[in-house]
Amino acid sequence: MSGTMEVQGALYQQAATALAGKSVAWPGKSFTPGSTAWYRVSFVTTEQPAAAEVGVNGRNRHTGMLQIDVFYPKSNQGEGPVRQEGERIAATMKRGDVFTSGGQNVRITSSAASRCFEEEEWLHVPVKIWWRADIEN
Repeated sequence: MSGTMEVQGALYQQAATALAGKSVAWPGKSFTPGSTAWYRVSFVTTEQPAAAEVGVNGRNRHTGMLQIDVFYPKSNQGEGPVRQEGERIAATMKRGDVFTSGGQNVRITSSAASRCFEEEEWLHVPVKIWWRADIEN
């Protein structure tokens, strides 16, 4: 394996734990949002790998971002509940945390819930989790 599938697996496992019992749209799976809160998970690799170690057998450093979008229906409660949920999710994958799948470690370098956006009948808070992983060449 190239290691990138293991990186995705480690991040998805943690996202699944953070979103247990929630209505989640996972990449490549059919999903129809209901009228209550729902979530969307996206795996994004952002940069070309760089050498993490010297030599032909040195590991490559991969960096990227996992985004979890939180959607709550608009209500008279305002954006407080959806922002709190975004902060809760960010706290489950905080800077310094290490997650592993198939022997591949993934380190979280930063996580944060963004500001609230209004989209038709939904309030939307993107949660961005930046990561890095050193993968065998």
